Amino acid sequence: QREHGGTGLGLAISQRLAEAMDGELTVSSTPGQGSCFTFRLPLPEPLPTSQQKTSPDGTPTENPEVHAKDRMILVVEDDPSTSTLLRKMLEHLGYTPEFAFHGREAVERFSSGKYSAILMDMRMPVLDGLEATRQIRALEDSETHTPIIALTANVMPGDRDRCFESGMDEFLSKPFQLAGLSETLSRLITH
Repeated sequence: QREHGGTGLGLAISQRLAEAMDGELTVSSTPGQGSCFTFRLPLPEPLPTSQQKTSPDGTPTENPEVHAKDRMILVVEDDPSTSTLLRKMLEHLGYTPEFAFHGREAVERFSSGKYSAILMDMRMPVLDGLEATRQIRALEDSETHTPIIALTANVMPGDRDRCFESGMDEFLSKPFQLAGLSETLSRLITH
């Protein structure tokens, strides 16, 4: 008979993901029989029937407004675990995330004009978030402004100032919570 075991690191990460998304992770275990892990998340309310689109046979179809430009978010993050967390959070909030792994890639992707906001890590390889923000701002014309939100573990007094001086609109410290991310995006994205 084979014994199963581990360090518990995966469970700790799962617990952090659940908490960050305003959910919970519970466990029930019986020695010799096994364990059951339950992951619960609050889900957004469905659209009222008046806002849902229907096909000719009367079945609901996707509302095209939900997938419009105001739902596309560019995430510029080189850390895979933070990217995974942001993907889950953004999808939970009804946004469609796309990813860039360094600042130069962010500037290239920005040129498509399809993002309603950018979540930008400050420290990355190739081109950091501050310089990427400066380059994006230089590409914008007087009629466009894409909100850029700094994501950083740097909480020194000058870090926030450097973010705003580069052209960023907001600052979220890591680790961040779902509620804070939701409020920030709702406030900065104009529909």
